[in-house]
Amino acid sequence: MDRKMKSIFFKVSSIMFLLCASVTAVKATTAHINYVSSTSDQYTQLKSELEDLGYTVTGTNSGSVTLSDFSSKDLHINIAGDSNCGSSCKTAYETYIG
Repeated sequence: MDRKMKSIFFKVSSIMFLLCASVTAVKATTAHINYVSSTSDQYTQLKSELEDLGYTVTGTNSGSVTLSDFSSKDLHINIAGDSNCGSSCKTAYETYIG
């Protein structure tokens, strides 16, 4: 690529970057946290931090989640620590991710 082409490429790339950077990012505003009694202190801390960032936070104190826990939530966090939450829980996660 010759010098003139590099210059044009650089200018076009710079303009594209500025246009993309000026687009407002979509911000998540709702969150759901699944926790159990042994992680309730972490839940309280995380909930407080997310609310300080402007999130509306709900929580479920159980080892499992249902699809309704994900309903109208931008973010879901599981700090329950259960690696096997059951088939309905697995289905809820798969549906949410899908």
